[in-house]
Amino acid sequence: MQPGRAVKSFLRTRLGFILLILLAIAVVVVTYTYIGGPLLAIVGMLVFGLGLPIWVGTSRPRTLAIMGIVILVVSAPLITVIETGAILTPTSTASSSTSLPYGHGGAVLQNAAVSPFVSASGSTFTWNVSLYPKYLPPQSSRALWLDLFISTCPGATGTASPNCAGGYPFYLLNRTLPGGLTNGTVESFTDQLNGTNIWSWQMAVAFHNVTTGNLTWTFLVGDPTYNGIEGPITGNYWSTYGLLIGTIYEAVLFYLGLVFFIALLIYMVFKNRKRKRLDQAARANPPPPIDADASATASPSAPPPALPPPTLTPVAEAACPNCAAVVYPGEKVCWKCGTKLASPPPSGGSPLPSAPKG
Repeated sequence: MQPGRAVKSFLRTRLGFILLILLAIAVVVVTYTYIGGPLLAIVGMLVFGLGLPIWVGTSRPRTLAIMGIVILVVSAPLITVIETGAILTPTSTASSSTSLPYGHGGAVLQNAAVSPFVSASGSTFTWNVSLYPKYLPPQSSRALWLDLFISTCPGATGTASPNCAGGYPFYLLNRTLPGGLTNGTVESFTDQLNGTNIWSWQMAVAFHNVTTGNLTWTFLVGDPTYNGIEGPITGNYWSTYGLLIGTIYEAVLFYLGLVFFIALLIYMVFKNRKRKRLDQAARANPPPPIDADASATASPSAPPPALPPPTLTPVAEAACPNCAAVVYPGEKVCWKCGTKLASPPPSGGSPLPSAPKG
């Protein structure tokens, strides 16, 4: 057997079918969390959750739909486990840009961090940052004040962020900086955070551009999507898992599930077209009619034709030489007078009468 056929035969078994589903789940989880996020996970879902089963021979749309649902339902909790562990891992310190128009020769804000990173609800957290006004861009005034933005919306610097729906918790802390500050200094903020949440924060130093007269802020360089710094976490592992599972299920079912079932619907359309073409071809070229007489004649199992009944040859009779009684061939004595018959009577003669003559 060829290797490809052997693989297909194995994957058609119950064990192979289960391994096929587990492989698709593993691909979706790995691509979603480690490689390319939801976009690459969509590709993995289509290839291993739809294309590979069809190649194996699982062509029933209902079976493919059930496989897709199982992959999506099982993948989301596994992705959440990995994401929860990643979120509970403290992030590295953050700094501002060293390039114009936000820095010149170095970062104005350096080594910003929050401590502790994970703690119970109601705990007090401390934010520290090293401030270097000497790296402010040319044509700028002195550093005026320092802002700290704390929110459950990543990267939010106000109560209305394009990244989140309204109503999220938001806190703004600021400190006016002393005039004539040129050397590096460490600034700190403290705040108490209540509720079980995953928080995000951002810092910015304000200064004037003396050329344009505009007020400008230099922010920390955060994550590439929201420009926020993750943390702190108020809660524990399972409370954080509970916060993430709904969001991840929503993302998995919407992005992966929507694309998967659209692709399955397209597959069903093409499959139905193919079946209709085959039905039309069958109706256009029906099989030739079967001749019943010819089939019966040609069939080896048909019984042979009945033979006509045999023709009965009439028995020849003769007359006794003494009394003229009718005697049959082969008789040696006349039945009437007892005369011995010397030889068999010759064949032929008249038919046997209904009664002997008296």
